[in-house]
Amino acid sequence: MFSKIFPESIYQKGFHQIDLSAQNPDAVALNLQDLHTCNAYIEKLCNGKIGIGGYGEKRVWYAQSNIFRNENEARNIHLGVDIWAEAGTPIYNFWEGKIHSFAYNEGFGNYGGTIILEYEIKDFFENNTNNNTKNNNIDNFFVLYGHLSKKSLENIQENQIIQKGTEIAKLGNPSENGGWSPHLHIQIIKDMQGKKGDFIGVCYEKDKDFYLNLCPNPTDLIMN
Repeated sequence: MFSKIFPESIYQKGFHQIDLSAQNPDAVALNLQDLHTCNAYIEKLCNGKIGIGGYGEKRVWYAQSNIFRNENEARNIHLGVDIWAEAGTPIYNFWEGKIHSFAYNEGFGNYGGTIILEYEIKDFFENNTNNNTKNNNIDNFFVLYGHLSKKSLENIQENQIIQKGTEIAKLGNPSENGGWSPHLHIQIIKDMQGKKGDFIGVCYEKDKDFYLNLCPNPTDLIMN
C-alpha cells in the first residue's frame, strides 16, 4: 500500500532496534555535545544495520538541552521513531499528501530542518492498530519529518501536493539538524493544535498518556 520512505539500499542493510532509554546506563551517560562519542556508540549498537527505535521511550539525556527543560523538570518521553542513517540520505513520501507547514527550528537539541505533511487516508488508524472493525472513514492526520537538511526547505510551499514516492527531503548533518548524529525523527500527529512548522517530539512524563494517544506509533510507515 505505502511507498518506502527510504532508498532500497537502507532496507537491504536491515534494521536493528536500539535502546537509548533510561534503562540503558551507557545511553544515560552519553554527552550529547560529544558527537564523536555519540556517533561511535550508536554505530556500535546498530552493528552494521540501520538503527531504529525510540517510540514512547524515556530518555533522560534531553535534560542536557534547554529546549526540553523548565525550572523544575525536563521532558523525557519520546513521541516519534528515530532512524539513524547517513547525512544526505533521501526521504520519500509514503502516500500522497500536502505540505502543512515547514520551518528551520534551530538550537542545540532541536529539529533543524522540519517538514510537516498532511494526509487523508481511509481507515488509517484502524488499519494500523490491529483493529478489525473498519469504519470506512477518511482519517486526516499529519506526519512530522525532523532533522532534515536546510536545503530541504528550499523551493517548497504550504499546501503543495507531494505525490506518493516523491522525495521529500534529505537528512541533515549535525551542523544543521540540531547537533544530533544524523537521523530522521518521524512522528504522526492527529491534531496540530494550531501549531505550524514545529510540534513537540518529547513530552513530560506526566503527560505521557495524552501525547502517546495524540501521536501514535509510526513504525508501520517505515517497515511496510
